[in-house]
Amino acid sequence: MKTHDAKAGWHRRTLIRLAGTLGLAALVAPGVAAAQNAVVVAHAAGINGQAVEAILKDYTAETGVKATGITMSDTDYGAKMQLAARTGNVDFDVALGVGSDVFALTKGDGIYAGIDTSGWKKETLAGMQEAKLIGDDYAVSQDTAALMVYGKALADNPPKTWGDFFDTKKYPGNRGMASGGLGVPIDIEYALIASGKDPAKLYPLDYDAAFAVLDKVAKDIVLWDNAPKGIQDLVNGDTVMTWSYAPAALSAIAAGQDIKLAAPPGTAVTRQLGVVMAKGPNGEDAGQAFFAWWFRPENQKKYTELTNYGIVVPSQEVLKQFSPEQSAYMPFSGAHPENYRTLGYDYYSAEGDLGQSNLALTLDRWNQFRAR
Repeated sequence: MKTHDAKAGWHRRTLIRLAGTLGLAALVAPGVAAAQNAVVVAHAAGINGQAVEAILKDYTAETGVKATGITMSDTDYGAKMQLAARTGNVDFDVALGVGSDVFALTKGDGIYAGIDTSGWKKETLAGMQEAKLIGDDYAVSQDTAALMVYGKALADNPPKTWGDFFDTKKYPGNRGMASGGLGVPIDIEYALIASGKDPAKLYPLDYDAAFAVLDKVAKDIVLWDNAPKGIQDLVNGDTVMTWSYAPAALSAIAAGQDIKLAAPPGTAVTRQLGVVMAKGPNGEDAGQAFFAWWFRPENQKKYTELTNYGIVVPSQEVLKQFSPEQSAYMPFSGAHPENYRTLGYDYYSAEGDLGQSNLALTLDRWNQFRAR
């Protein structure tokens, strides 16, 4: 197996308590926005973090409330939320991009505010409910598809399935795959689909079937520790095919790279949550007001555009603003929404053998495979 990076440790267990997005709430309630003069918003790094920072300027311009962003890694979120659970103190009012595992571990400690939907636009709220994205104290803040990406050499005979991805006789050349983190379950699930498993019936994972597929291509695997690196490997000719998170792939296309995309049946979608902190530095009302504004369809549209259509909350209130071409690789939309499925967070967060989570067991098996 080829690798361009050190082994990446896993960041998190996750669960699939699906959550929701919102429309407008506290901002339309008389006096709420006027009572606040600042809000602090934690967000992830990378393309989506840059998009958040850009949109924070719109919030300040529209409301007069100073909006400040804090960039957080996955491990930062875990440490910060657990500290908040222990001490009751937190230095931000809203968090976008919280891992579901972190939320699950800390939600019973009273650090997350219930979401006030009383002032939301009815159509927006109905759209969020229809998409099954609303929880009492959290909301899905992003959906990201793990797409198949291939080079122009395969354009005349493009791969169409995850079986094709692992078929090095039909498509000779190296394959790009994630080295660690939440990408590992995706590596294994795609191998399992290639073995013939129904994408709707992957859990519990059949490790023997998955690693039988991976063993056959082990010498052809080139690992990446971040999605843009995987795309660059493809462009450089180090691989002929990779899977990649949609923002990185679509950003590469926007930058003029000659690569092609596919979302075969069983394409995985990763999901993160947004929360309002009950005891943020500027008070709960500041967080509620921002949260409501953030999930307005027009702001979600801009967020989607800034992330090159790679991340979008799949509400019809948002999706209807885009053409079919624009929404082609948005999760659960485009020409074949049935090809997408949300990663099995419930399964990975559950306890498996030896008192470990199923994610820990999955990563152990992956590390054994890498060490061969």
